[in-house]
Amino acid sequence: MSSKLVPSDPEKVMVIRRVSKNITTLSVPFFRFGHLKVGGRGTIVRLNSGALAVFSPVALTPEVKKTISALGEVKYITALDIEHHIFLGLWHKEFPDAKVMGPEGLAEKRAKSKDVENVPFSVVFSSKGDNAVDADFDSEFQYEFVSAHPNKEIVFNHIPDRTLIEADLMFNLPATEQFSKSGVSATSGWLTRFFGSLNNTRGSAIWQKRFIWYALSAKDRKGFNASISRIDKFDFDRIIPCHGDVIESDGKGIFRKVMEWHLKASQKSSRLAITQHVSRAAMDFWSRLIGGVGSQTRQTTSTNPQQRLARFKGIYSKIQTSPKTASLAFNGPAAESLRTSFQRLASLIHDESRAPAPHICLSFAASSQVYVTVARLASSSQHEGIVKEAVAVFGALIDSEEEDFLGSATFAKTLMSFVGEVINSGTVVLGIQTQGDIVELLFGIAAKIRLQPEILPVWFTPSAHSELDVKAVVQKTDFAGITQKEDFPLCYQLIDHVHHEGSIGDFARTGLLYVFESASSSEDLEEWLVGSDLPTLMASGLGALYSQLSRLVIQRGMSRNPQTVTAALRLASVILYNNHNYAVFTLLRVTKVLAEGPQRTVGALDAETEVYLSLAGALGGDDDLDEAYGNHLKDVSDLVESHPCSGRILTPNDAPIDSSRSGYIFKSGPRNVIAHFLSLDDPFLRSLLSLLETFLTNNIETNLALTEAFVNLASCAQVRLEGWLAVDPKKYQFIDSSDGDALPTKETGLEKDQDGFEPDEQEQLQRLYKARRKTSWSVQENPLVLGILQLLQRELDTIRVDVPSLDELIAARKDVLKLSEKVGEVLQLDPLSDPLGSGRKPGDALSDPASALTQKQPPSNPTPKRAPAKSPNGSPLKSSPAKPARGHRRGGSMTLHRPKGSPAPSILTHENSATSPTRSAFDSRSFSPLSLTGITRGNVYRPPSSDADSLAEVLKRRIRLPAIAGGLKGTSEDLSAVEVDEVGRKSGAREVSLSHVLTNAVLLQEFVLEIVAVLQVRASLFEEVRFV
Repeated sequence: MSSKLVPSDPEKVMVIRRVSKNITTLSVPFFRFGHLKVGGRGTIVRLNSGALAVFSPVALTPEVKKTISALGEVKYITALDIEHHIFLGLWHKEFPDAKVMGPEGLAEKRAKSKDVENVPFSVVFSSKGDNAVDADFDSEFQYEFVSAHPNKEIVFNHIPDRTLIEADLMFNLPATEQFSKSGVSATSGWLTRFFGSLNNTRGSAIWQKRFIWYALSAKDRKGFNASISRIDKFDFDRIIPCHGDVIESDGKGIFRKVMEWHLKASQKSSRLAITQHVSRAAMDFWSRLIGGVGSQTRQTTSTNPQQRLARFKGIYSKIQTSPKTASLAFNGPAAESLRTSFQRLASLIHDESRAPAPHICLSFAASSQVYVTVARLASSSQHEGIVKEAVAVFGALIDSEEEDFLGSATFAKTLMSFVGEVINSGTVVLGIQTQGDIVELLFGIAAKIRLQPEILPVWFTPSAHSELDVKAVVQKTDFAGITQKEDFPLCYQLIDHVHHEGSIGDFARTGLLYVFESASSSEDLEEWLVGSDLPTLMASGLGALYSQLSRLVIQRGMSRNPQTVTAALRLASVILYNNHNYAVFTLLRVTKVLAEGPQRTVGALDAETEVYLSLAGALGGDDDLDEAYGNHLKDVSDLVESHPCSGRILTPNDAPIDSSRSGYIFKSGPRNVIAHFLSLDDPFLRSLLSLLETFLTNNIETNLALTEAFVNLASCAQVRLEGWLAVDPKKYQFIDSSDGDALPTKETGLEKDQDGFEPDEQEQLQRLYKARRKTSWSVQENPLVLGILQLLQRELDTIRVDVPSLDELIAARKDVLKLSEKVGEVLQLDPLSDPLGSGRKPGDALSDPASALTQKQPPSNPTPKRAPAKSPNGSPLKSSPAKPARGHRRGGSMTLHRPKGSPAPSILTHENSATSPTRSAFDSRSFSPLSLTGITRGNVYRPPSSDADSLAEVLKRRIRLPAIAGGLKGTSEDLSAVEVDEVGRKSGAREVSLSHVLTNAVLLQEFVLEIVAVLQVRASLFEEVRFV
């Protein structure tokens, strides 16, 4: 047995757990194919008689022996299928009197293997036998032999404990319990995560449904359906799978969810059988009544093999006489006739597949190679409808599982040539549905190859490559591997579709997983995969997924689910910062900087930052503005210096390469990222601007993710800010340009003393003066972001008319946010501390709202953050490869955290909505709007005043803002906290509570300060400003 599969020391990693009074599980790590972390589990059941039944036995360790001796005597040892049998020999040797049970075929499989001991089977479960064990066992267990399962599953239901025990019938990954003592994460590794996403019971379990339907039950779906229907009649609530965690409750509901398609198919089959029986009985009755007892009923065409063959040949003959040129694309009647003929052909194949033998139509199709004619006509027709029906014909032939179509080299070559021509030729435009049908067909073939490795050589035919080819590949630096599409066209077709959204991409990626899985049983395929260009192509294909993000954000910008928008923004932020080279070529629309234009002057920078700072003060007041800006400046400095693109500029050319600082130095930076302008009509940028327009009414988490995306985009040294965040220097208007030749005077800040300077010094002073001149620009030249921020300021000014105390309320909201952060930080360090300095001892009652806030603080900080890495002297490491935690603040100013969990809310929400999907991290009763009455400038808390109720009503007040006009549209309302009336919905107006606007106003001011910090830091680090 392979050390990759079985732990070398199972005693240390095994989890022995008593699941119920009579059931004990033995959970161990297990690696499928040596890589996939699926876990393994043995189950011990104690019968009323005291006998023990062991299912899917695992390693027999000393601790297991001790557990067994305490439970009883082992009387039954069962291999649940032909795969779970590795330890049968050890258990039989330890308990020779126990009955060994297993499925048919297992004894023969073990006899052929040299790695396992010979074990006598007392009971062999068969599809033809009675499958009885003995009276003691049968009194407590129900069982079903699923002979249609590829692994020949035996499923047991322990009646007293209402517990279903199964091996590979269904998985419940990840295998958390089974890897809990191994020191290895049950979800680490991309193959494990990918396989786990296909084999779990979460949500709709759609991929496990597909895996079981298309792969496990494909050979005998009718028999599989019948077994699932019988298992569904068992009374169980718990499910113990061999792979994944135990389903402790609602097992029946989860089983029905995963097996939904099979149960429905079984019910439909039963109803059809009853209907057919009643119909036949009625026809017999009327035939006897009319024609006498001796009259014979005629076989219908659909059930008469010879008549069905005659119809099949007639349709095929008609197909053969169809036009064989591209004129079909312009000949409506002829194209429709051929499409209908393909449709009828597929229908006949399906009908015969379900009918009893003989299947002479399928035999005729195989001997006449009908599929060659079908593929030739469809590929040359240039007609999507004909192509779609041709795919259906191929699918019907494959699903029939007759005549070994998948084992035919001619069939494989014909199908892949047909797929290549219709997809790659460009002569016919295929819709999403048709492309999906083709990729689903390819997925089905990959699934069949996985289950039937003997057909792999038909689809994979490696060819020898000369040393010259290999040498040429070695010399390449921009591409890895040998292009070998003719060797394995199925694999290349799947690769070409991995970047698609929806079912197309899902089928392609899963099909590739099956192909890679097949490599474990084929050394030739494994070597071919390593030497081919597939890894490069797959990386490119998955990289192309990034190009879908801008469209995703645009589409989801109008979504009524803010979590969808937030998740897309967070993912885009990660790509923008950590993989900017991919972002430049896929996510963003950019133009190369061919020649540097006029450079921004220091006076222009002062003018722009002054505008932004003035705007920040107008949004949220001037209190503590300098302190907050200073903290943002430090944070942004860390962020920009640590950006992968900054290393090329900040590292001297002759500096030695330090491998320990790979996240900072230019060696590991993005390749081929050149200076570029961001196109102002870039879809991704427009989607960000759309969301910014509705900032005051957006969901809080959406705004946090939105501002992070903007800052990450602006932190790259290679992206130019002109037009969207900063003014284009070509558009500057110098205030005193008419007197630009004169030297500065006292009034302008410098002494004018022409006699005391040399001519070159006078010229230098003149340049210094020109660089310091104040600038202005027309409103039309405002950067896009600045224009929207000014629009948001006007919206706040409109609110101030109705809420005169808005500035005081914003200031109070700032204090609340600072207080909540202080509480969170202190409690994170010491849960028993007194953050408010009240002298309270652990266990003392809390007597005020602020204390209630402390009491309701959850054990983990709801807005997690990561402190920057520190050097030995305590200073931040500017070269840390990890991205600095944006929002980490010095000096106690407010923190802008980016929550990492979804839908876990931010403490900034402060909305009390029973229908909100993102409730505040603090209990609404302890952190209500009333607590604002106790917050004053310079005083953390004071008891609520007498007008607290009136203030609470003010904060609950609904604020209605007009709909956004123009081409940019983003999320228009905070759907987690706002209920817009019918008038608001019809008019497009946006409506939120005043409390919600206060929090967003604070966030907006912080964002403006971050913009100013970005401008200043870039000017300093990248020399984007000239001083002369």
